Amino acid sequence: MDFFVIKSVLINKNLFRMKHCFSVANSYLLFIQHNSYYADYKYLIVRMLPNA
Repeated sequence: MDFFVIKSVLINKNLFRMKHCFSVANSYLLFIQHNSYYADYKYLIVRMLPNA
């Protein structure tokens, strides 16, 4: 899944990539809302975003 890409972008700390990352993360979270199998990834992303 894109979670690992999102994680690497967050660590990069590049503002342009960060903005792209938030868009990707938002789309990813919308996807997860309809896919309970990946529910555990949602919490990982949510915890990471405030620390970006």
